[in-house]
Amino acid sequence: MSADSPRRILVGVDDTPESHAAVAWAAGEAWARDAELWMVHAYTRPVPIAWHTVPLPPRPGCCDAAAEQMLSRLELELLGPDPQLRVRRIAVEGVAADVLCRLSINADLLVVGGRRHPALREVVMGSVARAVTRSAHCPVTVVHPDDVVAMSPTLRVGA
Repeated sequence: MSADSPRRILVGVDDTPESHAAVAWAAGEAWARDAELWMVHAYTRPVPIAWHTVPLPPRPGCCDAAAEQMLSRLELELLGPDPQLRVRRIAVEGVAADVLCRLSINADLLVVGGRRHPALREVVMGSVARAVTRSAHCPVTVVHPDDVVAMSPTLRVGA
């Protein structure tokens, strides 16, 4: 980003304690840097599977609305009613790591929650944190819930 571009901190959001910790940490960082906080939720549409019927695709927009509602709820729960920083909520259909890496082109920092799970599970299931640390276009911070310290009375990390 150029020096005159607005500062942006991206944070990957899903409704997990790891993501809640990432939002709290990223909000503190955005406040300290006078940056805009982009709360990004990537989702995939559910694929209905039934052996006895023809599957019907979900209604257009059903997942978009649910994603927007989740982001609005988490912004209120984690940052409070008046977070004292600029927040942009972004819900995008796609694979989380791909979406975050694509948006990281316009960011100063990308923050994701990290899970402490066995290496075999990570190999089998994949890891958003691992993927973005390898492919993002900006620095990446991986935050674990037990690493977050209360930074401000307005920042709350939900369980």
